[in-house]
Amino acid sequence: MAAITGVEKEKAGIKPALEANMNSFLLHITGQDKPGITARLMGTLDELYIRIVDIEQAVVHNYLSLHVMIENCGKDLNSLITILQNTLDDFSVNIRAKQVEGGTEIPDPANRFVATVIANDVSPKFILKITSTVARLQANIDSIRKLNNGGLETIEFICSTKSKPDLGAITNSLLSIAANYPDVDLAVQRENLYRRSKRMVVFDMDSTLLKGEVIDELAEQAGKKNLVATITKEAMEGRIDFTTSLHKRVKQLRGLKRADLEAVAARMELNPGAKTLLKVLKKLGFKIAIVSGGFTYFAEQLKEKFGLHYVCANTLAFNENDELTGEIDGPAIDAQKKADLLELLAQQEGILLDQVIAIGDGANDLLMLERAGLGIAFNAKPTTKEGADTTLTKKGLTSLLYFLGITDNEIREMGFKITALRSQQGL
Repeated sequence: MAAITGVEKEKAGIKPALEANMNSFLLHITGQDKPGITARLMGTLDELYIRIVDIEQAVVHNYLSLHVMIENCGKDLNSLITILQNTLDDFSVNIRAKQVEGGTEIPDPANRFVATVIANDVSPKFILKITSTVARLQANIDSIRKLNNGGLETIEFICSTKSKPDLGAITNSLLSIAANYPDVDLAVQRENLYRRSKRMVVFDMDSTLLKGEVIDELAEQAGKKNLVATITKEAMEGRIDFTTSLHKRVKQLRGLKRADLEAVAARMELNPGAKTLLKVLKKLGFKIAIVSGGFTYFAEQLKEKFGLHYVCANTLAFNENDELTGEIDGPAIDAQKKADLLELLAQQEGILLDQVIAIGDGANDLLMLERAGLGIAFNAKPTTKEGADTTLTKKGLTSLLYFLGITDNEIREMGFKITALRSQQGL
């Protein structure tokens, strides 16, 4: 909130000889909101040649809270309140004021962080634990904002500290609270320009954008579902090397025809919220990529359907009879390759890593999540959750937008419908 300097002091009627007697007051105007309150107040302050140093206004359910820091020359506190009460007499508001000693201190933007909470219902007990922990960490809550419509399901805390915050320690402390609430997701980020100017989202495909693992569906088509599903589970949990497991599983698909792949593609479903999220991100101008250990045959279909910008995945090899050979063309896209591709795509677009979001579910996504400015583990295995910045669990993918500080109303203004978190199926 920048100070409003107004006209030159001489023109305003403030004599240099009186500057030593300058008093600072903080005004609080609260009550039923109505058009014209702020305008009426400003008119009186202007007539009194009062300088405004700071101002902030909020309206919650038609209840006004207006705070104005002023510098006043020649008026005592009681006289000032009387004048303002007469000015606002026909409005249903209360006026309080106190004198402020010393200058105002503007918090260093580098010392700010934001904690975003997503839940089916944010309870007073949970807010108590979060705010108590923030206080214990010597941080101050500057503002609290609800992001969704309806019941209290999302809430954003903007906090500041006297010195540069230890974001790792803050994150660990707050996540340890959220871990005791199975329906709560929580993200801690630096509150800076990069949080508000994310420009690229990199998705894993299987079990992230899509429900389930494509390779398991292909294995079912080949009559090898149980064998391949066991290998997939071990790979996603990080118990066996991903590249080795990929080659072992693809080998079981030998003989499948292109028509079999088409049949699998026809029955694959998007995860809840994926369709809306992709459309919103596109409209906001994000670059969107799929970086997957899955297969280009399926990723390219998503790219074409939603107008995505990049697809990086494994390519299944076909023989002259249009059947799978049981091999892949080229090197496998493993965990390291995913992280490298994320960085390469960011460089190609001229985007800082701090401006990149990555979201995935498996152990082979960990390096990619760690390299992004914000790494989100979606319905993930325990190993992946431990290495990610935050998690999304039972919520739809559109909940990612809340981590960007985007509200339901802003999403609706773009022409998209967002329902309660409990019912994001099919969006």
